[in-house]
Amino acid sequence: MSVFHSFKPIKLFETEIQGDKLYDCKKQKWVSVKPMKYKFWITLESDYPREMFRVPTYYVMYGEWDGDKRSFGSGSRQGLGDAILRFKSNECFWNNWGQYAFKAYQEWISKDF
Repeated sequence: MSVFHSFKPIKLFETEIQGDKLYDCKKQKWVSVKPMKYKFWITLESDYPREMFRVPTYYVMYGEWDGDKRSFGSGSRQGLGDAILRFKSNECFWNNWGQYAFKAYQEWISKDF
C-alpha cells in the first residue's frame, strides 16, 4: 500500500506595504486615513502529492488587510501578474487592493530575477 503526502506550499516571497489613503467607492473619491498595512505573500502550490515529480504547480499570491483576505493564482510568474491586472477595470477594487497587490508582485519579480 502506498502512502502519499500532500504538497506543502512553499513560501517564495513576503512583504508588507503601508498605505494612508482609501478610495471611498460610494463617493468615488480618495480619503486620507491612518496608515494601514497590507500584507502579501506568494507561494508555490500543487494539487498533487509531493512524491510525484513534474506535476503542475501554480503560483498563488495571498493578501491580507484589516481582516479581509484575497488571493490570486496562476500557472506561471507572468500569469500571476496578469491575474492581478485583470481587475484593473474595477476602480474600487483596484484602488483599495489591486494596486498594492501589483506593487508587491513587481517587488517579487525584481528581486527574484
